[in-house]
Amino acid sequence: TVVFVTWDEGIADNHVATIVAAPSVPSGTVSATSFDHYSLLRTTEYLLGLPFLDNAAKATSMVTAFHL
Repeated sequence: TVVFVTWDEGIADNHVATIVAAPSVPSGTVSATSFDHYSLLRTTEYLLGLPFLDNAAKATSMVTAFHL
């Protein structure tokens, strides 16, 4: 089980905060990797065992960065 909490508005530098909560995520984990909404879609599809849709197939996965 994993819970993603993400804000829909970034600030001027286009950073959007996202919290990833799961038993496998070490406390205080921070990633320097850039992710976008396709990354979140790809990660969700992967975790659910679904095929990747369109641009999600090319997106950076969040699985490794957050130990999912």
